[in-house]
Amino acid sequence: MKSRQELIKDIEKYRKAQYLIYLDIVQRAWADRSLTADEQDRIKQEAYAEYKRIERDTEEAEELLMREEFETDRPLAVQIM
Repeated sequence: MKSRQELIKDIEKYRKAQYLIYLDIVQRAWADRSLTADEQDRIKQEAYAEYKRIERDTEEAEELLMREEFETDRPLAVQIM
């Protein structure tokens, strides 16, 4: 099983990969001259909304992993207080 730090790094890599996918979608929409400006904007907005959803989910997962690490790595006497 992976350590928490490895999981956090995997989450960061996933988020970066999703951002690159978002940029690719935006670039393709911009380059596709058969689309109207409104269609390009709609595609960009949908891609951005999906990226932001993924970003929120990954940030939440990172936060939970860090919180779990903080709570379990403290001495038992401190955890009880």
